[in-house]
Amino acid sequence: MLLSLFIVVSSILLLSVKSSVFTSCSKTMQRSASSWLSCAAASSVPPSEHVTFVQIGANDGIMCDPLHDVIIASKRRWRGVLVEPVPYLMYRLRHKTYRSFTNDFMYVEAAIAPTCAENGTITFFTIDPRNLSESHWMNGISSLSVPRSRQASTYSRIVVACMTVHDLADQINLHGVNAPLILLIDVEGYDAVLVQALRTWPFGRPQMILFELWPPKELPENTYFDVFSFLNENGYVVVRATGSADYVALDVLAD
Repeated sequence: MLLSLFIVVSSILLLSVKSSVFTSCSKTMQRSASSWLSCAAASSVPPSEHVTFVQIGANDGIMCDPLHDVIIASKRRWRGVLVEPVPYLMYRLRHKTYRSFTNDFMYVEAAIAPTCAENGTITFFTIDPRNLSESHWMNGISSLSVPRSRQASTYSRIVVACMTVHDLADQINLHGVNAPLILLIDVEGYDAVLVQALRTWPFGRPQMILFELWPPKELPENTYFDVFSFLNENGYVVVRATGSADYVALDVLAD
């Protein structure tokens, strides 16, 4: 009921506040995640400019990734920063999936967290790839946290490089994506933390945020309320993408 109320309120706000960037996209509220991304890329940036994005939790760039097909099918130019802490997934991402985008994409092999160890690392839960095929769905469940419905023994613990959001902002600025059009977050249960970290992120606010939320039973109490309240209070409206657990937040304050 609470989730439905937030989506209804967001939808009313979206229809009543004009956003020059996303007006054409908001005319159709029932869209898949890929459809939202395609619309943003097609209608929001002049053809001569890059569509800019930051993707936190890029995985291998293919599995359950709504952005991949949009980039490949699009005739637009893309410039982005892809963040993935698991070494074997980063290798596939960089050297297989997007090997022809060398000059346009920057790769950051690190986990993004509020705090890191003094040596710049953090413990990460992942699945041993030796037990899985490349297409197995469990390649996509690495995370800083373990869902309540899964046994921690399912995972292997590895130590990976860690960055705070301010560290990441420095990398983003180096790549000329200091105000990304699109921010994608898919970090298996940690999405809510990173979405709310936007209040302290030292780069331009994204005009579209695509993020995933686990079912309420897998998350701390009030997570949905906190995330949607935060986004609404900061000028974003939230709609659920069809056919997935993804949500889309649109900036209605953009010029």
